[in-house]
Amino acid sequence: MSLNQLMSVMLEFTMFFIVFLVFLELLSYVVLDKKSKNNTIEGVRVHFFGLLMELEDFTILALSVLLIRFVFVIWTLFDNIAISDFHVVVLIAFTILYGLFSKSIKNLVFESFNSFTLYFALLASRVLTNYLIEVRYEWYVFTGDILLKIFIIIYSTFFLLRNINSLIVKTRYIRRERNEESI
Repeated sequence: MSLNQLMSVMLEFTMFFIVFLVFLELLSYVVLDKKSKNNTIEGVRVHFFGLLMELEDFTILALSVLLIRFVFVIWTLFDNIAISDFHVVVLIAFTILYGLFSKSIKNLVFESFNSFTLYFALLASRVLTNYLIEVRYEWYVFTGDILLKIFIIIYSTFFLLRNINSLIVKTRYIRRERNEESI
């Protein structure tokens, strides 16, 4: 792929992706603002939002990278743009940023494997979708494509929640609460 082709794919994808992220951010702001007004100090939701308040700056950046990568994967899964080198570069960039912000080589290695798994799963899903569109509609190919997309969503969600848990558990507040509960 030439540099001009890569730039055109990147610009086409980035424009719609940024609009989608802004819409998602505004929607989450409205929902969270409405939910937080109904909370009391003893409420469970206050404790959930309190978890995010004690995080370090790099941990918040790592969480942001994880969430943007999750939205990127889901967007790519349902978008009609062909999988290209741009997607590999973006997934690698998210992996490196997450590894740097989480300050862990183990996370960097694991997320590299995770990103390549996601890339090849997205590529396989795109191949199945293109087969259905361009060659022939077969019910078993359609079923396989739907099951692969469900797998990608579950896989991405599981590792997003796992990584969020591992980042949040690093805070002193969580460790102190767990120690007090075990006594």
